[in-house]
Amino acid sequence: MSIDINVNLVIYVAAAILGAIIFVIRWMYWRRTDSRAKRWPMANANIQSSSEINDGGRGWITRLEYAYEVNAEFYSGTYWLPGRCTQDYLAAEKAKKWLHQKIVVRYNPAKPEESAFLVEDGAPGRPYIPRTTRTQTGPIQLKL
Repeated sequence: MSIDINVNLVIYVAAAILGAIIFVIRWMYWRRTDSRAKRWPMANANIQSSSEINDGGRGWITRLEYAYEVNAEFYSGTYWLPGRCTQDYLAAEKAKKWLHQKIVVRYNPAKPEESAFLVEDGAPGRPYIPRTTRTQTGPIQLKL
């Protein structure tokens, strides 16, 4: 009996440690990207479309697609709205107020295709970082 309890305890502790490591890695990635992007130049952008994606059964997340121009070249970027929704239609509702809005993004001058929409520039919060876009359960529905 005590061996079973100890095995379960080891499994729970290992899972908690792994979860904490994943959280720290994701936080460090976001901080590094955010602090670098604050030094990048700004560009005007337009939100072109949105889509709702099932985040591996954890809920529905909303992706906004925007377009911006640097040196007469057009680029696109993605911003994940913060938080998850329980249904796809709720995630779609979150996107409605953003569609066709003008926003300000920052772009990497060495790689203009790399951009970020920051809280300081009007983003509604830290972007949600999905586990993976491969977890979606159906086709992506783009709304133009």
